[in-house]
Amino acid sequence: MVAKLEDESLQSLLEESLSRPIPLPGATSGEVDSSVDPAREVNILKGEIALMEGKADASLDDERLADQMPGEVPQASLVQSPERAEGSTQHEAESPTLTISDRTEQNEFMQALEEFLTAQQSILELGHYLSEQETELANTTRFALAHVQRIHPDATADQVEAFIRATEHFDGIETLEGITPEVIESFMKGVEAAATSLPDDHAPSSFLESLTRAQQQQPKLQVLNSSLLTLLVGDFEVMIASIARHYFTLYPETINESAKAFTWKEIAQYDSLDSLRDEVLASRIYALMRDSYDDWIKFVNETMNVATTRIVQDVRVREVFQRRHLIVHNGGVVSKQYHERLVGLKDIQPVGDRVIVTAEYLREAADLLCVAAFAVCVGAARKHQRGPDELNAIESRFANMLYRLLQDGRYRPVRDAAACQAPKPIKDPYAALVVRVNAWIARKKLDEDDKWRKEVDEWETSILGSDFKLAKLALLDHLDDAVVMARQLLATDQLSLQFWLTWPLLTEVRAHDKFMREAEEAEASADASTEDLSEDSPETEKDNKDNEVEVADNSAILNVEKE
Repeated sequence: MVAKLEDESLQSLLEESLSRPIPLPGATSGEVDSSVDPAREVNILKGEIALMEGKADASLDDERLADQMPGEVPQASLVQSPERAEGSTQHEAESPTLTISDRTEQNEFMQALEEFLTAQQSILELGHYLSEQETELANTTRFALAHVQRIHPDATADQVEAFIRATEHFDGIETLEGITPEVIESFMKGVEAAATSLPDDHAPSSFLESLTRAQQQQPKLQVLNSSLLTLLVGDFEVMIASIARHYFTLYPETINESAKAFTWKEIAQYDSLDSLRDEVLASRIYALMRDSYDDWIKFVNETMNVATTRIVQDVRVREVFQRRHLIVHNGGVVSKQYHERLVGLKDIQPVGDRVIVTAEYLREAADLLCVAAFAVCVGAARKHQRGPDELNAIESRFANMLYRLLQDGRYRPVRDAAACQAPKPIKDPYAALVVRVNAWIARKKLDEDDKWRKEVDEWETSILGSDFKLAKLALLDHLDDAVVMARQLLATDQLSLQFWLTWPLLTEVRAHDKFMREAEEAEASADASTEDLSEDSPETEKDNKDNEVEVADNSAILNVEKE
């Protein structure tokens, strides 16, 4: 008896296939024509309807860039917030704005990137917190005391530190030859001195053993940073799986399972073709995730037909994955395979060394993965968008993500992620300007060269909105003019207070504004004091005359004495 499927429209088709294998969509074997899949056609139609229902007018015309009065530039232009600026005019509210429309939530490529960035920021904040606790994490006394208190609960930190002072005689000795009889004698005297402070029922050997165990352990911060690195790589893998799942959902015929065929008996185990399709999809993604980073990029380039820049193939990105493999599978010890897979890597550690994940390395690894994620996800979203409206929304979301990174002080990924889109320039002129300005800000903060300054010098802003004019002044450090313009914009509600306080580019402008206000207040105070002195009272005039008489009398006395 044939198992019933929930999709009754396919029941007859399946009954005809009872005696022969049924290839999956895209398979080359079998006789079933999979070019028309009713279930897929229904899903595509539903998707099209949902897309049409979710569309919002995100179109942007060139009028937004030309002859704009102050205040007509939405504050969302250079910040991530989709909300309208404070003090927006009615004209502004009715004009198209560069904001994230509801429809972008349906773009799973950008959503995967958003989730990856959120998870990565959590890891970086945790790493920063741990770095601040480095002194405490490296406290040998604390961990040795925890060991010894399992045997002697009343042991104290002072007792442990006495034994630590005894072991300091071995500091700087790296070979057995360096352990001389004099060193051993000094060590033994130190142990004896430490033992005298112990109660009779405390064994000195317990203290020495606990101290040795604590000193031989890998530094705690390195252990934690290594764990955070594995999480960073794991989040990248989750992102790859997410975009692959979405791609195969859009184009199920691209699932290459030509060697796999299902008999009716196998199909009958599933409640519906949808559940079978889900199983096939999960199997394909699982197989993909077992591949290497290079294989994933190949999948993005060839299967998804997304062109990526050379930065995603940078050997330093591959090194992040290989270091994670060393930590998880080889105890962090450099292997021959590590060398073979990282040809061209500068300053590679020799075979047998142990890799260390420092706080600085963790941040650099996060930045490299971040840029690769932008290249893959934004590239996929732009490649497989369904029209100019969706493309505008994608580019808007991209600009907003870069701004958040800018606020977090992650200047390298802002600079490099913006450069990743260079082979396929951003089509929307407004979003392109936003990304360009934020990239300049990042390059200025990094202070690696002055090439950006020439670009900003040549940037024509006369036809642009006030935000961009203010941006140019701030970028070029024309602080006096920038403060004057910022005050004017704030006074007329053309610049929101939030924007003024949070835009990273205005850090120096805000500081200069504070300096100028203090100078103005000091000058006003000095002027007030001068006015007070000039307005003498009658009593003051009398005192002045008395002083003049006294001075004259003193002068006369001096003249008499001289004669």
